Amino acid sequence: MSIRALMWKEYRETRMIWLTILILGCATLFIAPPIMEAFDLGTASSHPHSLSGILGVLCITFGLITGAVAFAGERENRTLDFLDVVTASRRDIWMGKVLFGVSASLSLGLGLAVAYTFTPWNASGFHFQRFHLFFVLPTLTLGAYCWGLLGSALFLTAMQALAFSVLIYVVSAYLLGILVSLGGAFLGSHLILSIAAALGSLLAFQKNPPTNAQSKSVQNRQTKQSHQGIRALLWLASRQQGGFRWTILCVALVLGLSLGNRGLVYWPLGTLAIGVAGGLSVWGGDQAG
Repeated sequence: MSIRALMWKEYRETRMIWLTILILGCATLFIAPPIMEAFDLGTASSHPHSLSGILGVLCITFGLITGAVAFAGERENRTLDFLDVVTASRRDIWMGKVLFGVSASLSLGLGLAVAYTFTPWNASGFHFQRFHLFFVLPTLTLGAYCWGLLGSALFLTAMQALAFSVLIYVVSAYLLGILVSLGGAFLGSHLILSIAAALGSLLAFQKNPPTNAQSKSVQNRQTKQSHQGIRALLWLASRQQGGFRWTILCVALVLGLSLGNRGLVYWPLGTLAIGVAGGLSVWGGDQAG
């Protein structure tokens, strides 16, 4: 399997998560500010700071989840052995996933930055305060993806990898704050930490593959479900929507803790976008082959 084919596989598995985050971000930017003003939950001057912060949370969530399922998801789906056979080395597998992850992270960050720039409520013109998001959002997304890759290379299941990635990302954020306080540049320090995490994931993925006993234990837990009739279809749907479901849960948890009573404003917008994205994904993947 070529790196190009592996990138196409990653695109098929990640596109709904990417689209969901983009829709949630755009809906927040274009609809939330007038609703917040109607309910007296903020002023126009506070919108740029609060909304840019929400976009940052969405980008970090996307990066952590997609990175965490990169290798651990292959183990859970029992497709890693197949990839080992059809590719020349683990390094090629890692390279294909990283190339797609970098492309998806940069495109999402840039897309949300463009949406933030041209929101109708912001009439102050194109200035540096908005321009810097073209660097910050892609950098945050890419950094979170690298830490997710590290967790995915070290753990057998996606949930274990995600939990570790969130923990180590918080630690890296504190370390980044220390570096910046000592005079280091934010983007440069963030880039150095991200590269270190990505290289760590490569070393772990190449040198520490899971043992047969560990792989069998994961497979035994998965094959307890019946694969007949309706139960088989329910199981298949659950596996196909796993990344989408965990994306929504993580986004809802983070935003719920950060927004407080303003969450009542975003709830109808979020559920509308989630319902549309979930409905579109029901038959789309099967019909596309």
